[in-house]
Amino acid sequence: MKRKNRLKLTISISLIFILLCSAMFIFQIKFGSINIPRIIYAVISVNISDNNFVVVKDVNSNKKSSDSNSEEVFFASPKKVIIATPNINYNFSDYVESIGYNILEDKQFGGKIVIEKDGNEEEVFISSNRYYDMWKWY
Repeated sequence: MKRKNRLKLTISISLIFILLCSAMFIFQIKFGSINIPRIIYAVISVNISDNNFVVVKDVNSNKKSSDSNSEEVFFASPKKVIIATPNINYNFSDYVESIGYNILEDKQFGGKIVIEKDGNEEEVFISSNRYYDMWKWY
């Protein structure tokens, strides 16, 4: 009996470990961060509370995105990730203008928007679904 209990415990712990590693991998790919509690808090708070946005990740970097090519951006981890409300009352342009950036209208393509502040250009990729909008800075 002890052997069966140990086997069940070992299998349970292994499954929990595999699920946790899978979740961390998926969150890193999708959100650019493995801070699972912060991401869950962000998604819930933009849907339930009056928060317009929640910053999930913010890594200050002086590297200009215009120095990198599109292949590097595809595999790069975002410098900043924000989860925002999926409503029309508050949108990306409101947020960008509040922090002093200008949107370069001529460089927009699909979900990629180029913003500029003090001569530095940054690429932001915007995606949205029914529950939240996600803004990723590269």
